[in-house]
Amino acid sequence: MRYIFEKAVDLTHELHNGMPIYSGDPAPSFVSYATLDYTYLTGDAASYLVSKKVRAVGIDFLSVEKFQAPTPIAHKTLLGEGIFIIESLNSATKQFVGKRVLMLCLPIKLRNGDGAPSRIISVPISED
Repeated sequence: MRYIFEKAVDLTHELHNGMPIYSGDPAPSFVSYATLDYTYLTGDAASYLVSKKVRAVGIDFLSVEKFQAPTPIAHKTLLGEGIFIIESLNSATKQFVGKRVLMLCLPIKLRNGDGAPSRIISVPISED
């Protein structure tokens, strides 16, 4: 089987330090997330993903966890089973729904860290 790789797409959000990643990128906007309702994974949803033997979970928000959750159930469930969590993906991910992709996650190496900002690149693939 031969794979054909098409155009790579950057799925990384801009850095939120007042400077975009690349010159010409739009300036990041800041939103108060304290009162914002957003999609997150429940403990049951995380357990379901574990049962399906997924290797990674990506979400287009700050966290897979419910805001101010008393216990990080989704994180503990997924990471406890060796499933990678990729947070803060941008809306470009929508173009890959239902498609096969090669996703490259390139984290910054941090000493004594348990997570890191990453450049995420997705390349659609088709089988030939």
